Amino acid sequence: MVRLGLASNQNLPDRVYDAIAKDIDPLVRMQLAENLKTPKMVLERLVRDSVQSVVITTLQHRNLPGVWLEQMSSDPSSVIRMAVCQNINTSIIVLERLSSDSDPSVREAVAMHSAVGGAILDDLATDSDSTVLMAVVQHPQANRDLLLRFSQFDENLAVRQVARERLIPLLKGEIREDVLERWEAQ
Repeated sequence: MVRLGLASNQNLPDRVYDAIAKDIDPLVRMQLAENLKTPKMVLERLVRDSVQSVVITTLQHRNLPGVWLEQMSSDPSSVIRMAVCQNINTSIIVLERLSSDSDPSVREAVAMHSAVGGAILDDLATDSDSTVLMAVVQHPQANRDLLLRFSQFDENLAVRQVARERLIPLLKGEIREDVLERWEAQ
């Protein structure tokens, strides 16, 4: 418990973070990987850990250098590739490559990434997996045309319903703007 508490402490000298990264307990190393103040050099040690859960937690850390996200995006484990997609700093280039991953869970993780938009969402909108399609429809950057297309989607009622629900405020806004333009034109 003491080592877990120490691993979450954000006011330690770098050498202490480094020492904790060598702890025999993977839970302590995972806790360290979640610590927002863990130095990059320690994260680079943790991303090479022998325990997959430590690696996954480290891959999601916002301060992990991008070179590791790039490298790990080719890992044979789909769970590792999904963790790469969950990092806020994963590059669009990596996300674009992972958008055609063989595992639908990885493609879904790409569709859920906040930086994904336009072209990647359009490509994922043709996916054969319904979980990927649902992630596309729920994405904040899903535009009006994409939502309109899915609002008529016959293959999955849930996807169609979410698209329609997300379209309502957009269409109401367009109607409001149209009415105001006509009013001002009079």
